Amino acid sequence: MTLTPDGCAARRRRLLEAWAGSEDALVVATPRNVFHLSGLLTRATLLSGDGTPFLVLERDGRATVVADNWLEAEAGAAHADEAAVWNWYDLRRPAAERHATACAELARMLEGRGVRSVAFEHGVLARPALPRGCEPGGDLAPALARLRETKDPDELALIRRAIRATEAGHDAARRVLRPGMREIDLHAEIESAIARAAGEPVLLLCDLVAGARTGDRGGTPGTNVIREGDPVLVDLFPIVGGYRADLTATLVAGEPTRAQAERRERLHEALAAAEARVRPGARAAEVYEAMRGVLGALPTHAGHGLGLDHPEPPFLVPGSEETLRAGQVIALEPGLYEPGRSGARIEHDYLVTEGGFERLSAHAT
Repeated sequence: MTLTPDGCAARRRRLLEAWAGSEDALVVATPRNVFHLSGLLTRATLLSGDGTPFLVLERDGRATVVADNWLEAEAGAAHADEAAVWNWYDLRRPAAERHATACAELARMLEGRGVRSVAFEHGVLARPALPRGCEPGGDLAPALARLRETKDPDELALIRRAIRATEAGHDAARRVLRPGMREIDLHAEIESAIARAAGEPVLLLCDLVAGARTGDRGGTPGTNVIREGDPVLVDLFPIVGGYRADLTATLVAGEPTRAQAERRERLHEALAAAEARVRPGARAAEVYEAMRGVLGALPTHAGHGLGLDHPEPPFLVPGSEETLRAGQVIALEPGLYEPGRSGARIEHDYLVTEGGFERLSAHAT
């Protein structure tokens, strides 16, 4: 499962229609944005790594993916009009620095096509990536960010797939958690379950901590031994097929105490209060305030947008002027923490709909 040709073509059309500049071409350089517009997915779990692909979108709508030979298969399968593949490392001669060489190849291709002005992501692409005499134009980054905020059907299908695989990780955590195991051993079980559910290697990013470490809101799993009665914060946000899920539960190694059970109830009350505010046109800060009104204090955000990035707009924080829009995917994550002692967090993912929201996740919290 991946992005569809129609979905990629529709996003490219919307970008061109929204772009007010007069440049000859738009050059997309962030791998996630290249994927969003062409389906060319680079994977950190492969030897080719993130690679250095570009997407050149000309004013007549012609789309060309530009990639080195280590991404030749991905470029050939991309949903674009053309793939321009250049040789980086052929196993016979030493390879030059990858990104700099890619920029030089991009400049050569643009010059060959007579491109005289280019809009591009200013924070990603350097001036040497443009040919001599080519006028640097506007910054594409804000337009690309706006384009990505609302999700198309092919994107939602991938997000739902990521959520289902992440739920399998949560199911595994509940099944195998026991006093005496280390955080890293629990992580291994979770990662295996997510990969099996996804049917492919995944990059598991997470907060996975136990005991007093939960009071500090999260962290990288280590050799800390989980003891009887410990809270175990399991916040999983893997990359599955290029897209993200973000699901949290706080488990207990053994029977929960009354205090732990009461804390869980407060978190669910806060989640329900925030859910009641989720609708198109709602202010992101309003959702935050609803959650804070239940918990009394909220040391972190109430949630955030989710998609190719984590986090991404909208940001559910007190200082936000953003409003929710139908088609956005968000995570809501109430938490309570006692630094150095104990903490808990729960989290679900949601699609903002015309009538309110759809909860996308169903894991136990």
